[in-house]
Amino acid sequence: MINTSTIMDKDTEAGKKTIVLAAPIWNKGHYETQMQLFLSILLPKNCRVIALCAEPEKVEKWVEEYMPDFKADLFTARFTLMGLRGRVRLKTGWAWSYISASIDKAASASGWEIDMVFFNNLDSMIYNTWRGVFFPRKINYPWAGLYLTPIFKRQPEGFDYYKKHISLKVFKGIKNCQGIAIYDEGSFNECQDFFDDRKIYVLPDVTDETMPSPLPLKFSAVKAKAGDKTIIGLVGLLQKRKGLLNFLRAAKAMDPEKCFFLLAGYLHWPEYTKHEQMEIKELLEILPETSFHFESGYMDDPAEVNAWIDLCDIVCLCYEKFYYSSGIMTKAAAREKLMLVTRGYCMGERVQRYGLGLTAREGDLEEIIAGLKIMTDNDRRKKMLAQAQFKKFMDFHNYCKLDEVLSGILEV
Repeated sequence: MINTSTIMDKDTEAGKKTIVLAAPIWNKGHYETQMQLFLSILLPKNCRVIALCAEPEKVEKWVEEYMPDFKADLFTARFTLMGLRGRVRLKTGWAWSYISASIDKAASASGWEIDMVFFNNLDSMIYNTWRGVFFPRKINYPWAGLYLTPIFKRQPEGFDYYKKHISLKVFKGIKNCQGIAIYDEGSFNECQDFFDDRKIYVLPDVTDETMPSPLPLKFSAVKAKAGDKTIIGLVGLLQKRKGLLNFLRAAKAMDPEKCFFLLAGYLHWPEYTKHEQMEIKELLEILPETSFHFESGYMDDPAEVNAWIDLCDIVCLCYEKFYYSSGIMTKAAAREKLMLVTRGYCMGERVQRYGLGLTAREGDLEEIIAGLKIMTDNDRRKKMLAQAQFKKFMDFHNYCKLDEVLSGILEV
């Protein structure tokens, strides 16, 4: 439903730049926080913002609560490529036409002349672009967007890689692109070589760093239960790619007198095979309460995620078939927590560059256990903490740097 309450007389708004923030993909957590971050940067810069997303009422409510002086500079409309209709549009090649029509409709309803469009996630659009090769794919406004999963350098070659590469070649033909942002600085050169006629920007992977106030009693209860043991945590959405099975297997193998394993987040069972589900349930049942805690459920508040990470001595990021940046890494670095990360990809390169912990070969349980054993030695962990360059890492992945880069992309 279009919100017409923010339509304004153009003459009274002379000089303001109108930016569209379009969110083809939207879920609680990352994209909601991202929209809030972008709005907090753009609205004070003499900008009007049209927010197109799956939950426009949430965006309005957030601005009303935290930026009430800028309510008149926000216009929202419902838009998504998720759900059945969204998937149909992607699979039938009409995604770009739908996006363009949605932007046109919002421009007409608001009465605002659009200066720039920014897509918060280009990936699903890019990788389905080949489906619409014979359909109109033009955006009638200057636009830029965030490409979260660049295949260059990271993804192993194979059928999936070549299919995505074909989509990228078709995508290059879409006009009016002013720039592409990526989170992964390690693939910058390869991206710039491919998109030779478009400017590539490295965007800081910024996240909400707030802590609950006051801190709920459950956190101190878990801390008390762990005692002097090293707390090793896996926090957030417990997707298959997060390496949940190896985390639980490692918990079973490690010394329960020295280690306490913390698992916190929503476990999406359908992602796992029946055999994997059985193993997960078995491990959850046999791990002793004295050395294991599972806080099950979706965490709507990013501050709660931060509080669980703050409990940890080691944050486990041994992701599988995931080659890119993660906001959980930024959260861990902000709390100055050592990490065990998959080697060879974006996060592994960062850990090695800044000395933020150790790396393990992808999916290798023995290496994961070996790394955890090193990091649970108190003397070695203290030495690693003293040498870790958390501040240097956060010198780029912070709000001020996001403001600088995003403002440069959108020329505000």
